[in-house]
Amino acid sequence: VHVSAAAWSSPQLRDGILRLVDEGRIDTVQLDLKDDTGAVGYDSEVPRAREIGAVTPHYDLGETVAALEDRGARVVGRIAAFRDPTLVQAAWAAGQGDQVVQSVRGGPYDATGMFSNPANAAVRRYNLDLALEAVGLGVSDILWDDVRLPTGEPDTIVVPGLSAEPSDVITGFLAEAHSELRRR
Repeated sequence: VHVSAAAWSSPQLRDGILRLVDEGRIDTVQLDLKDDTGAVGYDSEVPRAREIGAVTPHYDLGETVAALEDRGARVVGRIAAFRDPTLVQAAWAAGQGDQVVQSVRGGPYDATGMFSNPANAAVRRYNLDLALEAVGLGVSDILWDDVRLPTGEPDTIVVPGLSAEPSDVITGFLAEAHSELRRR
């Protein structure tokens, strides 16, 4: 079952999900860690998340994992990696345009949602730090979502620092994440 952070904070919705676990009807809860608005739904200690105002603590991640594991369920944490308006707006305002997928006319590209730059090391590190924190709190697996560039015509966007094929940048990020997460 996929659950947004806000939904998990609702006693009625959470109790319904826990009932499904208790009845043996589900064995895995996919919980939003960072959604496609860039909101981090738990009380993250990742400095960048706090600096940019991304943290909206709907639940305690450690307590949530423990409660679900006590019932025999696994927790998969969902991170919307690069579709992240919160990071984009904060980076742009701070003069860190290299962290933002941009329009050829200037400014953040937003025709299909604002995307952070997967070619940027700081952006990659931010997403990976959230995943590592979650795994450290007991999350079993990470589901990477929006691990891509925005859709649309390629000649309408600028990806600062992109020196390889976009697919190579994305697969490189996933390989880096896989390597670091598997060690833990």
